[in-house]
Amino acid sequence: MRIFARAVFVVGLTSLVYGCTLNRSNQSLVFPPTLSPGPIQYTPPVVSGLPTPGKTVTPTPPQAATIQPVDGAPRRIDFTAGETFSETTGNIRKGESISFLVSAQEDQWLMVDVGSRNLDVHLGIKGVFDHTVLVPESSQLTTWQGLVPATQDYEITLNAGGEDSNYNLGITIPEIIKFAPGAISAAIQGSVAAHQNVHYILYALAGQTMSVKIHSIDNDVLLTLYGIDDGQPLARAAAGATEWNGILSRSQYFMIIVVSSGNSSQFLLDITIQ
Repeated sequence: MRIFARAVFVVGLTSLVYGCTLNRSNQSLVFPPTLSPGPIQYTPPVVSGLPTPGKTVTPTPPQAATIQPVDGAPRRIDFTAGETFSETTGNIRKGESISFLVSAQEDQWLMVDVGSRNLDVHLGIKGVFDHTVLVPESSQLTTWQGLVPATQDYEITLNAGGEDSNYNLGITIPEIIKFAPGAISAAIQGSVAAHQNVHYILYALAGQTMSVKIHSIDNDVLLTLYGIDDGQPLARAAAGATEWNGILSRSQYFMIIVVSSGNSSQFLLDITIQ
């Protein structure tokens, strides 16, 4: 992310990117009983494509790449520094399987979605090292999201139906936001390419008051905010939203999407939870 002076906004705040824990026995999220925006023991992820806090980078707009495997070997999908989303398009023959590899750290959030002309291209997802199956190839799913259980490559397989088709594979690895110990707020400075998105995710409790606001020089960076579990939209970029404030009705992860509605732009994302 590009760090820029806050002469226009607020001076001196920093962002921290961390994660949370997963109960392997029932796949439920585990948090301390008194969880607030305080510390959770976690090592910050070091994943290709996720920005390093404090590092200045030049954003590169995500490009839809047409990738076809050679001799059936999986093809790797790498994120450019500053990106949280990758899109891959191509063609697939009836009955064919095409595989891709993406790296993720333990307890990172992974979102995978595939679309196709015939709506009959389906997903399979598994760990390359431990062979953990996140999505069985027989499941007929076209979308999946969740915390990955281990640091490794994950193989994403597209399985075609009974006709030749195209496909559009979207992979999102949002940055996980956590406040500094004892803090109730954080400010994240970054850049978003023209007409592209940057994704963040955080956890908050029912009854807490959350405030999210995006600042940008031309006011053309917008906000989408929704709950992961219930899918309830709290703010919509399509409606021109740049901020949201309210009391949370449910404990869950929340997706924050920074949306460029114009040119490439720098932004400041202010978040308070108390």
